[in-house]
Amino acid sequence: MVSLKYETDSPIECISKITGDNLCESISNLKTLIYADIVIIILLIIFRNKISKMGYKKVCLECKISFNRDIDLGSELSYPCPECGKPMTLLSHRFRAPKKNDKKAWETVKFLIENGFPFQHIYKIEDGKLTNEYAEFPNSMKEAEEFIEIYKDQAYKK
Repeated sequence: MVSLKYETDSPIECISKITGDNLCESISNLKTLIYADIVIIILLIIFRNKISKMGYKKVCLECKISFNRDIDLGSELSYPCPECGKPMTLLSHRFRAPKKNDKKAWETVKFLIENGFPFQHIYKIEDGKLTNEYAEFPNSMKEAEEFIEIYKDQAYKK
């Protein structure tokens, strides 16, 4: 901690007799950090609703419905479907539900989930190495089969 009162001869001096540091500069830096913290806290308060919406998707593969789920780290992990009552699957926020009547797309979604790909971040592979870019999830069963073979090392294990 910085103390002009105890480390200098008078409150208007800035150089510490103990350490030789410029205490006025340290105080100024601390004030800047406090102001920055206040701004960040205000921004977090303003945008808290948008931040909390980046949670997960609750998906019922039977009824072919999807709901956004806010981040709630203390809640239960089982979500019954409001239509059929069966447990819903929790997927990443990256998941985009197909139209309810698109049976082939929903089969592809189910196939991907059953094979360890609940729409998590999957990194592209180039020349046998992972890149920093995310792979696009497939839209058809044929693409999904190829996707699973290519990215099998990134699948969630059961």
